[in-house]
Amino acid sequence: MSNSNDYKQLLDDAKSYLNTRYDLLRLELLDKLSTVIGMLLLSIVLILLVFAVLAYCSVALVSLLAQALPLPAACCIIAAAIAAIAVAIYLLRDKMFINPLIRFLSSVLYKESDTDETKKEADNGTN
Repeated sequence: MSNSNDYKQLLDDAKSYLNTRYDLLRLELLDKLSTVIGMLLLSIVLILLVFAVLAYCSVALVSLLAQALPLPAACCIIAAAIAAIAVAIYLLRDKMFINPLIRFLSSVLYKESDTDETKKEADNGTN
């Protein structure tokens, strides 16, 4: 009779353990997902602000150049400068955007949780 209670207790403990691990996994996923989404939203806002600054600076530079050149020539010069910057950014996209993005995502997705680090420290202390 005692073995039956022991097995039932063991089964209940296993279910509780699995539920706890499942909850922990969901919380870790939520933490990582919120970090990634937060960074994505921040990036979108920063990109929009950079575009706004670029637009205002372009208008200011066109106005400045229009004093010395005809307006269409000033617009073409600024457009060519922006196109050159866009080509440079495209050519350097791996170094400027892709590699940092991959490093950020891998650091977020593959960082060890606090419980895993505590468990490793405890294991190292016993060896």
